[in-house]
Amino acid sequence: MTGYVSLGPRKAYLTPRIAYDQSECYSRERVLACLCICSKLSFALSTFGKLTKLGFQPDVVTFSMLLHGLCLQDRISEALALFEHMVETGCTPNVITFNTLINGLCREGRVLEAVALLDRMVENGLLPNHITYGTVVNGLCKMGLGLEFSK
Repeated sequence: MTGYVSLGPRKAYLTPRIAYDQSECYSRERVLACLCICSKLSFALSTFGKLTKLGFQPDVVTFSMLLHGLCLQDRISEALALFEHMVETGCTPNVITFNTLINGLCREGRVLEAVALLDRMVENGLLPNHITYGTVVNGLCKMGLGLEFSK
């Protein structure tokens, strides 16, 4: 990537000169991560779109980072759409990806959807961890459903 990111207090700058070399994937991911961290998610998503048009094939880390940014901004519907796009493009979600979405759904009170996503996670052959279960149990308890699901 030919460009730079300069992080100042709550600022991120990116020169939009992007190389086509796939070996620089790590650098692109770091740029997107910096943009998400600096609350420049819209710019990160725009940059992501431009990179994919140039042939950049994002991996699970890149998708998960963008999903996390969307969930933090309570844009869970967009996160779910991006997740479906991720799966359609052949990128396999991991436990972190699912945990991110499950947490986002629970934060919005959409706990039953989170439980359905947990089921999908298991169907995909992934084992939920303590974070997955803790997030779902916490969401169920906040809805007053904790005892119902424990039976």
